[in-house]
Amino acid sequence: MERGSRRSEDGESGQDCFATVDTDWLLMCEMSRPRGIRTSFPPGDAEAARQCLFAAVRRAGCEVVRISASDGVPLPAWGSVADEDV
Repeated sequence: MERGSRRSEDGESGQDCFATVDTDWLLMCEMSRPRGIRTSFPPGDAEAARQCLFAAVRRAGCEVVRISASDGVPLPAWGSVADEDV
């Protein structure tokens, strides 16, 4: 896995970015408020990405509280079609 990160001068915000070795998935962990995880993957990997991400969230003792499209518009469920995809 490749990794990169960036932090603001005051350390209050930033991102950790990851690219997986065996897939074309990208993950970005946001340090701002609210904290979040962004993910990008090929459409055919949607179910595998969902399973891996939700399992990781559970192992971290967290919960998914919102799923949104890349433009920030909330989606009712994983795999919902966003207006940008129509």
